[in-house]
Amino acid sequence: MQRIYTLSNGTGDEMENLKKSNGTGFLKNAFYTPKEAAELLGVSQKTFYRNIKDYTFDVVKIGGRYYVPKNGFDSFLKRW
Repeated sequence: MQRIYTLSNGTGDEMENLKKSNGTGFLKNAFYTPKEAAELLGVSQKTFYRNIKDYTFDVVKIGGRYYVPKNGFDSFLKRW
């Protein structure tokens, strides 16, 4: 079962707050961008977004942007 998690503090500054608190290295080490995930799936980024709710891996939405947790996505790829 796929879940989309949304992180929001209501101000629209979620990405800036995340960058200040954890640094951008946290995002690069823990998450794939939709572009990276699409490349690994062998589909276009547009197709990835269009079908994001059909996939069976979790997605995190931070400040209006989607991120794919690497650990769950890598497990999904092994089964796919």
